[in-house]
Amino acid sequence: MAQSGVSQEVRMQITGHASEAVNDMYTHFDTEMIRNAVQQGIPEIKWQNAP
Repeated sequence: MAQSGVSQEVRMQITGHASEAVNDMYTHFDTEMIRNAVQQGIPEIKWQNAP
């Protein structure tokens, strides 16, 4: 859900997590999403050697 842009508050309601800490523990992002986020914030990084 996080990768689809669903807010943390909505994800917590859907999953029944009572705290952000628990919700964060079960929230995982794939490598491509992390790479894209970093490139948007730090465009000078080159990912030629990235897995």
